[in-house]
Parts: sequence; structure tokens; C-alpha cells
Amino acid sequence: MTSQSKKQVIATRPLAVWFALAIIILYFLLFIIVMFIGPPDQSILDQPEFIDQVIGVVETLAIEISLGLAIWALATRRLWGRWFIIAPVGYILGTIGYGLLVYPDPDPVIQQERIFIAVLGFSPLAFATLLVSFGERNKEYFKIARS
Repeated sequence: MTSQSKKQVIATRPLAVWFALAIIILYFLLFIIVMFIGPPDQSILDQPEFIDQVIGVVETLAIEISLGLAIWALATRRLWGRWFIIAPVGYILGTIGYGLLVYPDPDPVIQQERIFIAVLGFSPLAFATLLVSFGERNKEYFKIARS
């Protein structure tokens, strides 16, 4: 194999990176839709509804910015791109976990359903992180990455 064909083989984006990009773009679009859906009528923080809206917009923007950076970093083969997916995943799971622990539902069945839906709903993001974190082709792909 010549050096030219070897560079071409390494330069192709692995299927795992394509899957991770698709999953992250899906969540990026879902959170854009969430931006236009108002908060529930009942305030979680027992504060005026305006404060709930501000908190919701700030949290959603933080998630959008970190997901957007992850998409850009993976698409442009940045050295830190494959690890930057952890930022939005950690933030999303942290805020959901905090909400479920601090503001639990009095009914344990409903609480278990919420936890199950949260885990099931956000496990594809964790899967996307795993997709780009391991594998020989991924290591080769990111080895010639830009910093």
C-alpha cells in the first residue's frame, strides 16, 4: 500500500463517527424544538413563571451550544472533538438527575417511570460517546486530527 492510498484510507470518516454525528444532530434539533415549547404551568421552583422561562432558555442554550460545538468538532476532525461529546451528555444527565433527586414525585411508580424514560431517552447520546471513543479506525481517524 502506497503512502497516498494509506492517507486516503485513514482520511475516510469511520461509520461510527457518522452514526455519532447523526445522533448528536438529532438531539440538537430536538432541543431547538424544546426551545419553542413553553415550560409547564406548574413551576418547579415555586418562583414566578418568568424566572422558570429564563432558567429553561439558559439551560437549553447551554445544551445547544455544547451540542453544536460537538457536531462541528467531529465534522472537522478536531483532536478534542471525540471527547467533547461528554460535555453535553454530562450536563443533560446531571440536570435530569438533579431534578429527579431533588424534586421527586410523591408516587414511587411515577418516579420510576420518569427515571426509566430519562435513561432510555438519553442513552443514545451516551452511545454516541462510546462510538467515537473506542475502535482502531476511530483512533486512526483522529490521529491525523487538527488541534
